[in-house]
Amino acid sequence: MRLSYILLFLTLYTNSIFAQSSRHWTVYGHNYVYEQGKLSQKEDQIIKTASSIASLKRLSDGTILAVGENTTLLLNNTKLEEAGNNEFTDISATKLCSLLKSKKTNFQYLMGDWDQSGNFYFPDLKAGWKIINHKTTIKGDVEEDEWSLYNITGLKKGFIAGQLKYIENNEGKKTPAYRLIHFDGENVTTHKLPSEKDNSPLMTVIEEEHILTDIFEDKQGNYWVTGKNKVFLFKEGQLEEQFSVDEDEIKQFAVNKHGEALIALSNGTVITYNIRSKKTEWRFDKSESIIYGVLNTEGVEVTDIEVDNQNRFVLSSGVVAVEYHNTNNSFITKKTVKNGALVVFDLPAFQSQNSLRVLNTYTDRDAKFMNLVGQDRLTDNLGNQYILAVDGESFKKIDAEGNIKEFNAGALTKSAGYKYPDVKLYPQNWSIDKNSGTLYFSTPSMKYTFQMKVDESIEQLTFGLDEHWNCNKVKRMVHDHVNDALWLVTGEGYVYHPMNGDSIQYYTTEETGLETGYGLHQLEIDEKGTLWVSHLKGLGEFNKDGFKLHKNPAGGYLSMFMVEDYQGTPYSIGKDAIYKLKEGVFTEVVPLSTLQKTLKEQFPVQLLSSWVKHVCFDKSNQLWATTQENKIVHYDGQQWKIYSPENFYAGRNIINMFLDQQDRVSIVTAEKPVSAMMTSLQKNQKKEEQIKKTFEEIFLEKVEQSIQFETAIILVDKNLEY
Repeated sequence: MRLSYILLFLTLYTNSIFAQSSRHWTVYGHNYVYEQGKLSQKEDQIIKTASSIASLKRLSDGTILAVGENTTLLLNNTKLEEAGNNEFTDISATKLCSLLKSKKTNFQYLMGDWDQSGNFYFPDLKAGWKIINHKTTIKGDVEEDEWSLYNITGLKKGFIAGQLKYIENNEGKKTPAYRLIHFDGENVTTHKLPSEKDNSPLMTVIEEEHILTDIFEDKQGNYWVTGKNKVFLFKEGQLEEQFSVDEDEIKQFAVNKHGEALIALSNGTVITYNIRSKKTEWRFDKSESIIYGVLNTEGVEVTDIEVDNQNRFVLSSGVVAVEYHNTNNSFITKKTVKNGALVVFDLPAFQSQNSLRVLNTYTDRDAKFMNLVGQDRLTDNLGNQYILAVDGESFKKIDAEGNIKEFNAGALTKSAGYKYPDVKLYPQNWSIDKNSGTLYFSTPSMKYTFQMKVDESIEQLTFGLDEHWNCNKVKRMVHDHVNDALWLVTGEGYVYHPMNGDSIQYYTTEETGLETGYGLHQLEIDEKGTLWVSHLKGLGEFNKDGFKLHKNPAGGYLSMFMVEDYQGTPYSIGKDAIYKLKEGVFTEVVPLSTLQKTLKEQFPVQLLSSWVKHVCFDKSNQLWATTQENKIVHYDGQQWKIYSPENFYAGRNIINMFLDQQDRVSIVTAEKPVSAMMTSLQKNQKKEEQIKKTFEEIFLEKVEQSIQFETAIILVDKNLEY
């Protein structure tokens, strides 16, 4: 009863909380719109002017006013539409739309802002700035040195803004100078951005590091000012440094109520920075992400960033053309944006350990779990764990005391005298002696075999295979810890190789009926020292005295791999069913046709197979598995429950599943590891596939790649109480 309640609660919780979770992005481009996970190029759904937005303004209710040279759009709850004077509850929006009808001055109005007293400030070449209050235009103080205003942000009374002026030196070279101006309704104060060289924030000297790039007002009424790579708060007429970003120059800045900042850098990269933990959490590379809303990002830049009424970031982008005044090149008279997009997205909101306890996602924010993330793991009886990295280029050793060491595959093989070190390892190419803790692995290209003892000394192993089969290349291997022997797979067949010098046994592929190339799935040693070989022709049962072949049932595979349940009973995972092995007999216990039926019911428009690639039993001995298409499935003995990893803000590719030391099912999601080597034929095929892709396929591929979950793990523990 309790289990049914938990699963029902989980389903309801998932459907409500995570209903939007896999759709991080909404994009309004020039000739397409991407909403709710679907791309459309229908003319009646596209707002072309969304690709020419130069400025974003957040109204009092959180609605975003998106404004360009000849367009004014309204973004409310991810719904974008053309704005009209009668559509606003915010008087400031109505006033701005009225002002923007003046083609002569609309760009200056676009750069303006209101204070809370109802004054609208905008830049003016001759007057420095102008104030519109109750339909009256008032000139601000005349700036004799003609500094130009930008990023005007209204305060309770008055405003703060950046000021720019090009100063000519003795050699006739003009360099930009920046400062912050504060108008409190009566008096004007100027500041430079502080640096380590300064004792006072008052404007006394002009240096490059005092550059002012953006001003942003958050929903809590805080005013953020960004410099070259520093971020300040403007409080009580003074600047207080908050943090610095060890990146390129900051260009645009916005922060949400969770203290997460979205920062566009001058090199085109966009990052999210957690102000509380003071570290960069996500990185959106310009050419590899859909953050700009366009596929071809050449010449495209971020024009503004805001936060909407649902705490999502809104980003405008495009190719920008700027016209400067003919006598004062500090003063911009016109800015045109084209070929861009309006992008709305929410950052993944990871669940804490105390909120949803049945299925939980953890990332590198929780460093205590990150050492468990990898594509494979080995454990010995001494308390050591070995975790193979997602990319296969290294592995971690965690000893019984919890000490962690990382080993690079290339460096290890080189230290053993290997002249041309391989840089990758594959899960099927390493094994461990559980008794002694000796780690064995063979390299994927040259297929040399090495051993690393528990004291971390390493040496290359030489096998006498040449004398018998005229080959010494080991394709796969696994250690028999019961008899202290290695089972080796070569191009000729299978080899039982005792490590104490006893006689070697050879089994050719003709003898076993099992090839060692295509169709060979997995080697698995059980607790009795029996080698189980999962093959498309059947399941091989090997020991030092011989072999036996369990043939496939009609129409399906008996085994793609083997796994033990929580009580140590072996199971064979086949194509159409899961079989229990008892006293040498395989009995079908879970027909996968029932899983196929549930998949079709829950995902009617997706072509999903019931093939499973990982299986794990929890401490209640209930089955958890992942399918070929990366669905998480749970079988309680009567019915299947299915979950998508993206519903928990995790990557789609599931690369490992295991029971951790706290008896929780751990599901590792990460970017799919690539092959150690790619042939010229594979490269050409990849190029041809890329050329044939449609715009929609390329765009959706960009969306999926934009937020990478390289180090995510889903923990399952259905036995925890609420």
